[in-house]
Amino acid sequence: DLEQVFVNLLLNAVDAVDREGDVVISSRINDAASFAESIDKRRTDPMPQRWIHQPSKRALTWLARTDSPSRFLQIVMADSGSGVAPEDEDRIFEPFFSTKQPGKGTGLGLAISRSIAEAHRGKLLYRRRSGGGACFVLELPCPSGRTA
Repeated sequence: DLEQVFVNLLLNAVDAVDREGDVVISSRINDAASFAESIDKRRTDPMPQRWIHQPSKRALTWLARTDSPSRFLQIVMADSGSGVAPEDEDRIFEPFFSTKQPGKGTGLGLAISRSIAEAHRGKLLYRRRSGGGACFVLELPCPSGRTA
């Protein structure tokens, strides 16, 4: 079922760039301590990764739970398309909400993708890219003693 999440995010990204743009996928293993430390870094501080994003309140709440993972896999899918309008950002994970033209989407892809991520004790988050486009961050817990 995680395959469905990746396919949905990739299809959305490809639709967003409309054959003219970039889709970038990156991944890394994070530990909760270093993730929390990244909050205090300034935007101008050198970062080793190309697609570093500030953690959201939702992600920090997830990490603050008593059953939160000490390590997690972070997969970032970013595109250079038009992005999500600010007034739609809070609604994009709602079932049947779609920004696509009628007949081009059901509005279920992101809602189902988030549900699948949460069923795996993870999170699916949206981040606005500073240079335009959209960025979706999938965070999944790593089993103890393993890296992925």
